[in-house]
Amino acid sequence: MKTLKFIAVLITAISFVFFTSCDKGKDDEEITKIFLVDYELVPSSFTIENAKAALAYYNLPEMEDFAELLKYEIQTYKITYKTLFEGDTIFVSGLVAAPIPRDKNETFSIMSYQHGTIVEKTAAPSVNPSGDFMTYIASTGMVVVMADYIGFGVSSNEFHPFMHNQYTVNAVLDMIRASEEMIAIEKPCDLNDQLFLFGYSQGGSATLGALSAIENNNANSDIEVTAASCGAGAYDLAELRSWIMQQPRYEQPYFIGYLLESYSRYAGISSDYSLVFSEEFASLIPDMFDGISSAEIINAQFGTFHVGELFNDDFEDDEIFNTADEYASFRQAFAENKIEAWPLSTSLSIYYGSEDNWVPGNQSLKLFQQFQENGSGAKVKLKRLDGMNHQTAFLGTLTETLDWFLSFK
Repeated sequence: MKTLKFIAVLITAISFVFFTSCDKGKDDEEITKIFLVDYELVPSSFTIENAKAALAYYNLPEMEDFAELLKYEIQTYKITYKTLFEGDTIFVSGLVAAPIPRDKNETFSIMSYQHGTIVEKTAAPSVNPSGDFMTYIASTGMVVVMADYIGFGVSSNEFHPFMHNQYTVNAVLDMIRASEEMIAIEKPCDLNDQLFLFGYSQGGSATLGALSAIENNNANSDIEVTAASCGAGAYDLAELRSWIMQQPRYEQPYFIGYLLESYSRYAGISSDYSLVFSEEFASLIPDMFDGISSAEIINAQFGTFHVGELFNDDFEDDEIFNTADEYASFRQAFAENKIEAWPLSTSLSIYYGSEDNWVPGNQSLKLFQQFQENGSGAKVKLKRLDGMNHQTAFLGTLTETLDWFLSFK
């Protein structure tokens, strides 16, 4: 797999050579644009006072903690950049939020934020920049970069390769590279050499996948990470399937449907969805993910959250799933997109909620144990957020992560 990844990145680099251009920075320094295609300043009404008022509306202690960290006015930019997808170079997009320096000698780190699962095209960071309070993080003193992911923003004509590790990594790493080029040209602020990665849920998986690609692939040696934090990620989909099938109810069946649509297009699994869902639901899946319907609307189409009613009996059975020929393509896709532990060079924090019944804490626990077993104990820490579920654990993960990242200054 490492060889294949190296070849993919090499192809990307060669492809980009033929599409590079130059631009001048504000100091007339000539900047070569390898990944960046274009960018534009987003009109914004952001002020520190308005942001604090917006956070206070939630009336949550975590939001109060977040508000206390805000101190810089910010500028936000939409960027278009290039990445590799399905053997070709395509245009994708993202959002960059930069603090406005209060002193000409100030320098700022980058935080790459990998967002969680979205199904609506309007929910992408660059499409709805004013609706994403994660841009407020820039006010704490970090440049925040957020990839839309393939399938959103300027690439919305593509179906999102949900939980496809390589395509996610491509979008994330090239977003970081393109953002650095944009900042070098536009100069909203000066950068230091610190880079942080953070994501939650799908973003947790994306963060760990990106960190692995940076540390285990020499083609990404241009990127060095200071610290990374991932929360509630699905790192092992085979293990997740097994856990879901043991539950009486699963409240997010759309997650499995989304995965099937993605993997049937990009990971070679069978498109016979009746191998996974009951017949009455299998035929509905191809039309569920239209880019307009929300996760709630999609879930409602299933009409039940009872596992025994949702899924094919053979798919529920571990022995059949793990041995039957008809599930071989599923097993292979899950294995290829599993994010495994490796000997860490970067400090990593892993978070999960003790009451998470969407992505179980076992995903984080087993990953942590694997890092411990390979000698990464000094580099990795695990934090359980007691009494918190998948939704409520996000803010605790965010505020603790911000405090940690800001302590590196």
